[in-house]
Amino acid sequence: MLDDERLNPTSPMVLNKLEDMILAMEDGDCILFYFCGHGGRYKVKQWSNNT
Repeated sequence: MLDDERLNPTSPMVLNKLEDMILAMEDGDCILFYFCGHGGRYKVKQWSNNT
């Protein structure tokens, strides 16, 4: 399970991850991510156009 810092959408770790995801999307991957309002938890789904 992820720890509280990873579940905090404003933590540097998460912001860096989102930045990496944006870069991956520019490379041609489809990325869907969303935040929900339960303690700042978030869920990430990533998949490739090549599949």
